[in-house]
Amino acid sequence: MNPNLVKKTPVNFLLKLWFGNLWISRTVAIIASVNLLLVVFDLSYVSWRDFWFLGKVRVLAIQLGWFKNEGINLKILPESLTKIITQNYDPIKGIEPHRETEAYLKTVSQLEANLYQLDSPYVAKILERLRQETVEMIQTNPFQLANKSGNLERIKNLMRKKVPNPNNSAQQSFRIFWTPDYLREDTVSKINFFNSRIKPLMVTNFFRRIDENGNFTDYFNLIDFPFFVLFLVDFLGRTLYTSRLNPGVKWRVAMLWRWYDILFLIPYFRILRVIPVTVRLNETKLINLELVQREIIHGLVSAIAIEMTEVIILRVINRLEESIEEGSVFEKLLQSSSKEYIDLNGRDEMKEILTLILQFTLGTVLPKVRPDLQILLEYTIQKSLQNTSLYKQLQLLPGFERLGKKVVAEIIDNLFVLVSANLKNMLKEDLLFETYLKNVQVSLFKSIATLESDQTLPQLKHWIKVLLQEIKINYTNSLKDQEIKQFLVERNAIVNQDN
Repeated sequence: MNPNLVKKTPVNFLLKLWFGNLWISRTVAIIASVNLLLVVFDLSYVSWRDFWFLGKVRVLAIQLGWFKNEGINLKILPESLTKIITQNYDPIKGIEPHRETEAYLKTVSQLEANLYQLDSPYVAKILERLRQETVEMIQTNPFQLANKSGNLERIKNLMRKKVPNPNNSAQQSFRIFWTPDYLREDTVSKINFFNSRIKPLMVTNFFRRIDENGNFTDYFNLIDFPFFVLFLVDFLGRTLYTSRLNPGVKWRVAMLWRWYDILFLIPYFRILRVIPVTVRLNETKLINLELVQREIIHGLVSAIAIEMTEVIILRVINRLEESIEEGSVFEKLLQSSSKEYIDLNGRDEMKEILTLILQFTLGTVLPKVRPDLQILLEYTIQKSLQNTSLYKQLQLLPGFERLGKKVVAEIIDNLFVLVSANLKNMLKEDLLFETYLKNVQVSLFKSIATLESDQTLPQLKHWIKVLLQEIKINYTNSLKDQEIKQFLVERNAIVNQDN
């Protein structure tokens, strides 16, 4: 119903003012898009926290057997932005620095402040503490809760490679690394190695709090709640407006019409909000999904068309097989001569068909094939005559061979004239000819009726069934999806021309 026909009440006026306005609908669609981006960000935050924390991505990292390439670290986000993101969003996901790795890095910082006092008792205590904390870190694996045990393995591999030992032990490598004797030579480069290779793997480790229900702490619902309120009000108002706009549609039916908006109101599987967001953007003309919709429909139609076509053809062939097996087809054929024939239009179809065939033969076929057919007949007749003893004796007469060819050509010419004349006469109204034709039909059906008492009928059934089976196999194998798609392409071309 036209919106102007809606009963004018204050409620309807407000509904039309809000939900009948395209720009308001576009604004809500944009807000829904922002909410979807927040959902995607929230769902990927924990797994991508290394990126948000460091602002770097590692590319071209390859490991194939013995070949290993560490890749290149590309700086994507500035440090100021990464701090803003992690400092504000870590609390929402219940993330905080892990105490063990945090204490380890603080101890390393204390060592860096006293690098030029390696022989002092204070530095000796720091190095001893680092060796103890290293053993605890390897044994307790503080990376496990954050699902970063791989980082610990990389740390161990890097240290084994940096400080080899006979036992290939990561603990032994760390114990050697954190000694004054090892650090005394080329101190700065060794500390730089730790800061550039080991520290990034440790600094991204975190601890995540667990609530009383045994789940990880997550306060995203607080961020999502304002969006929930907006979408709930919009859903109720928009469906109410639809029901008021169409008096025959109840409110709950209108809600079913916009079932996809309910996905905004479910606190689980939030990624499914991509469906209502896409629909709203398309409804408000912010994006155009007509081409996508057409391709989806074409895919469905193509699949359904192939299945339906095969089912119909196979069903027809199976029904023919059943009829042949039961004998119903042959029973009707054998009984046709005894039953009264039902004429639908008062005309003899056999006569009409024969007339059309004769007209086509005289007017088109015979003039085109006559030269080739005449040559074939001359060759056939002469070859037949050559096998007779009389013709062989006559060939001994001078000039007979040329005369014989001329006679044969005249005979064939006369034959063509005679056939053409007879066919033309058959096209004329001839009651006697029609009577003879009917007699032929009756005789034909009587001859067919003798199949029932002959051994020909069972053999005929057998070979027809075999033929139908071959048709089924070859047809279903030859029916391709491309044929249906080609049909759809041709149909679209016709529709576009009409438009």
